[in-house]
Amino acid sequence: MTDMTSSESDHIPVEPVVHRRALDGLLSDGIVDLHYERLMRAKDIDSYAFPRLARSRIPAVYEQIEQGERELVAPRLSKRDYDRGTARRGDELAIFAGERPVLITAEHATAHYRPDGDWVLRRKAPDVGTAGLGYALHKSTGAHLMTMRGRQYGDANYQEEHVFKDVMARLIVELGITQVISIHGMKAGKFNDFADERAYDVLLGIGPNPHPTSIRTAERIEQIAARFDLRIATNEWFVKVADDDPLTVEVNPDGTVVFNGFHAPFYTTRACAQRVAEENGLELAAVQVELSDLFRLLPSDVRRARRKRLIGTYVGYRLLQRAIEG
Repeated sequence: MTDMTSSESDHIPVEPVVHRRALDGLLSDGIVDLHYERLMRAKDIDSYAFPRLARSRIPAVYEQIEQGERELVAPRLSKRDYDRGTARRGDELAIFAGERPVLITAEHATAHYRPDGDWVLRRKAPDVGTAGLGYALHKSTGAHLMTMRGRQYGDANYQEEHVFKDVMARLIVELGITQVISIHGMKAGKFNDFADERAYDVLLGIGPNPHPTSIRTAERIEQIAARFDLRIATNEWFVKVADDDPLTVEVNPDGTVVFNGFHAPFYTTRACAQRVAEENGLELAAVQVELSDLFRLLPSDVRRARRKRLIGTYVGYRLLQRAIEG
């Protein structure tokens, strides 16, 4: 239903254009029902055809992710923890040294602030579970880890200058990093075509002019995701829905549907890592990974059955563990 022809000049697909009027004639054909079913499926762990999982390992992996989340950003594992986190001062970082030349970042692990159109700082929700996930991956793969602890006064993934980017740049050069995986979270239910039966589970961003190694890394992650029956895309657009109602599509003043994209452009930590590598003659793959909340640890005061918590969190972990070790 949407033209997603890629531009040959870069790696960002052409933004779809869909007018709200074009949807009116489709409502009777079950588009609304499909929208609801797509969202419900994205939240149902039993709708996935996962490969055989090492079920005996799942509880231990989950406990390690939870331990990391508590120690780094959410001591009570409560939604209220994610502003202050465990930080004792503003914009405090946590760094864990590894042995593998891979750097995992979780800059949105706690609440952060970004200016709106009027340059008023607005609170942005944390990407919960990303610090704990990064911690568990550090432990199992030997990758280095950087995360924000809390008390954030800005947004490392948006500001041109930020202490997180300064430290990351130093680590890339000093440690000879060859791969940066920036872990983020997204709400379940992202889609880019109103006829899609499935929402995206994972979205990757590699920027408009990625290094060939970033392209290959994204392709490898896509292959791994397919084995787990996850829907995934790179540099994709998606339909923007209302923050308080995922069944309500946002519309521009001209009547066209609003599309957003996960492209990890020039201002992100991913792009910063790529520039640092290029300036220092390093070959580095830099990928921003957006995981649906079904595949991340959630606070204990968010309702979710324990079985769903364990299996979903484990699948998100295994996806990135294989990507790093591959």
